[in-house]
Amino acid sequence: MDDYHKTLLVAGLFCEGLSRHDIASVLSLQDETEVQAILETALTRKYFHYEPVLTIQRMDEELAATLRNEMVTHVISTELENVLPARHIHIRVIQSPLEMFEHYEDASAGETEMNEQYLKAETRSLRAVAHAAGNGIARHVFDGREHIIGLNYGASVMHTVKAIPVLPSRITKRLTIASLFGDLGYFPVPPPVKQEGYAPCNEIVSLFADRIGSQHAVRAPLNVPAFIPHSSVESDDAFKSIHAFLTRHESYVSIFGAGDRTTNRLIPNDSTAPPLLTQMDTVITGVGSIDNYGSLTRFMPTWLDADESRKVLAYCRDGSIVGDLGGYLVTAPETSDKIEQVKTFLDAINRRLIAATVDDFKAVAERHAKNPHSGAGVVCIAAGARKARILNALLAEQSCPVSRLFIDSHCALALLHLLDPARYSALRSTHGKQLLTGCSGWSKATKALIPVED
Repeated sequence: MDDYHKTLLVAGLFCEGLSRHDIASVLSLQDETEVQAILETALTRKYFHYEPVLTIQRMDEELAATLRNEMVTHVISTELENVLPARHIHIRVIQSPLEMFEHYEDASAGETEMNEQYLKAETRSLRAVAHAAGNGIARHVFDGREHIIGLNYGASVMHTVKAIPVLPSRITKRLTIASLFGDLGYFPVPPPVKQEGYAPCNEIVSLFADRIGSQHAVRAPLNVPAFIPHSSVESDDAFKSIHAFLTRHESYVSIFGAGDRTTNRLIPNDSTAPPLLTQMDTVITGVGSIDNYGSLTRFMPTWLDADESRKVLAYCRDGSIVGDLGGYLVTAPETSDKIEQVKTFLDAINRRLIAATVDDFKAVAERHAKNPHSGAGVVCIAAGARKARILNALLAEQSCPVSRLFIDSHCALALLHLLDPARYSALRSTHGKQLLTGCSGWSKATKALIPVED
């Protein structure tokens, strides 16, 4: 958004009664001081009288729509932040296209095919969410300081990196861009993964570095396979041998350090430089829901054997597995004997991944919480109610692996319902009525995740 439209939008929100604090939160501005500066500019340009009353005759239709959407989505952003006060997570919600609510169908992995109309609408929504995330990230990493930025794989990260407005005048120090997920290029791309949804981590690292320019960008790709295929794991000794071989690769050691990360026995590497992961202040990631809309399930036949695949799909269907973060499958937040059994099973298959772990994301988020003015922390981007369950599980962790959350309203409504059903019901009948506009035409699957009546 250029300065002209930003000034109009700030003026419009102020005239609608939002406080400077709320405007800063809605538009991801630095603080109330920046809002005040913009308001003074708007006042000087006579966009409004001090009463305040808008004096511009007519808003651009796109700007007016943005203003309306920001007003609506700010309500649920605030509700989500209020549910998680101790987390200090910044949450930004973007309005979803109505088609997402109308055409969403459950596409459980291994069962049903995805709805193409829904998928197109979700892609549009994801790009809008990524645009907001990109603007937010730029303010934290283009600040004249050095940063180490970790990138995960996937369409959410790719769209966000493309949306980050590169500001050459503010990039005066080195920015190291590191891959947090091994190379999927070692494996054939299984159909029907679409090109836009297939976004290997190393390619996104190159894309971001190219956009920044060679003068300031340092690339740190992870040049080892993303996972150890089940066909290569004939025994535990065979697995340990292959895993040790791959994790001694120079690219892996530079990012994660040397030693056995599966047992947390790390040793210093030969270099005098500490692993990039220990200095990382910004991570850009998406989350997965393990269904036919995502790409990870297409690689399962290579990653897992037939019996393991059947177990994963069964656990997804009964709700024991809720999704993945960086490929690592995550269980539901509930505690039970069955969940403990599932965790034991997942430990055995998750260890085959050559990637940043959930604990790695937590470490970056914890450092950012202690030093919030260094980088952006762990920035998570997601679209669609199908992502609500994995986000609910991550937000329930004692140490939360998320610092900033950018989602759409389809996801936000489902997430609020999971986090606090009573608060969701209250929102639905009061300030959040506009978010349920047209709910009579919503699909059955959408209503199952976002109830429209008690």
